[in-house]
Amino acid sequence: MQPASESRTKLFLSVFLIAIATLNLISRTATEYSFIIFILAVIALSTLIKKEDLQLKNIFSRLNIEWQFTIWIFAIIASHLINRNLNESEISEIGEYRWMLGIYPLVAALLFTGVKRSGLRIFLLIISLMNLYFFIKYFLHPPIPGVLGYPSRLTGFYASPTDFGHTLLFPFMLSLCFLLLPDKNRSVAQFSIDVFITTILTTNLLLSYTRSVQLACAIGTIILCFHLGRKYLISLIVVITAFLAVSYATNFLWMGNRISFSLTPAKTYDTQRIHVIQGNWAVFLDNPIFGVGYHHNQKHLRSYYDKWNLPADTLQAHAHNQYLNLLAGTGLVGTLAYLFLMGTFLYFSWKNYKNASPNTFDQNLALTLFLILVSFVIAGLTDTNFELLPAKYYLLFAWGLILYQKQIFKAARKEAP
Repeated sequence: MQPASESRTKLFLSVFLIAIATLNLISRTATEYSFIIFILAVIALSTLIKKEDLQLKNIFSRLNIEWQFTIWIFAIIASHLINRNLNESEISEIGEYRWMLGIYPLVAALLFTGVKRSGLRIFLLIISLMNLYFFIKYFLHPPIPGVLGYPSRLTGFYASPTDFGHTLLFPFMLSLCFLLLPDKNRSVAQFSIDVFITTILTTNLLLSYTRSVQLACAIGTIILCFHLGRKYLISLIVVITAFLAVSYATNFLWMGNRISFSLTPAKTYDTQRIHVIQGNWAVFLDNPIFGVGYHHNQKHLRSYYDKWNLPADTLQAHAHNQYLNLLAGTGLVGTLAYLFLMGTFLYFSWKNYKNASPNTFDQNLALTLFLILVSFVIAGLTDTNFELLPAKYYLLFAWGLILYQKQIFKAARKEAP
């Protein structure tokens, strides 16, 4: 293929990747189908392009995460087989993990196109413009306060504010890191764009009122400021303290109502969560090895509620904690498999950071991806974020970028004298 054709192919794949990540804010179905089309497109292009990175034989070459994926999927299957959950629903749940196979074409495409700061800025700018639309729409149609003055939450294009909130974790941490980490090649205009992107994403993250993501991003930001130095850390603490104090006093963005709402669990949905957590813990204690089947734990809650004489309308839901949800659904086997999978990518991202040249885009990206994973793990303490499809696809992109960097550094070591 001629160089001009190769350039057009790179542009096509780059636009496709940005489009998929952007669609994740609009529609789960559109994201899934477009990602499948992307995988097929990469495989089809591999028959036309002579570039080594995109040859079919290399697309599915080892990435050193095969055992981790295999063990995790085995744990899901085992949790259903042990409990004889063999109807159509369970079979489809096993197939849900087909998106993991997409990591191979994704990494191949990234190796072929390369990853640049400009491309990520375009991606973040598109997402921020969409979020600006959400913000304007939210205030043109003011939410009607509910109980305790608790306002409606910003949902974007989603029906669930929780789904929307979790889609913001990846772009928020990416934008914040690129804003604060040093970049000697950044112009004033580019810096202004970065400030705009981070401001919009921060505002919508607050308006989603998704506490798990807000907490995770706050801790990720503290770690980033700790890395940057004491001056940044002190400034962050001052800004957060002042913001919470002013918001509570003035009810800015309804944050005062939200804080009061969170501090009165006896009158809120949080009371129901306590029963859900207790129920899922009881499910785990009775089924400690393989659980009761992935996603099946909430179906077992009613029997425990009856034992405890809880009302018929007591909430039956996931555990609102990724790790407890896995313990109840897949037991110790599935939970350890998940931790092994996530731990591997945390290790890879940290190793990429250590292997990158100091004060370069590659090092900034590696640190950003490490913080994104740390934030994702923390968000799982108060929500089942790995089981939210929008969050999964952003996690998949993070994994793809981590493996892309790993392959780049591996190739560089081979070429070194």
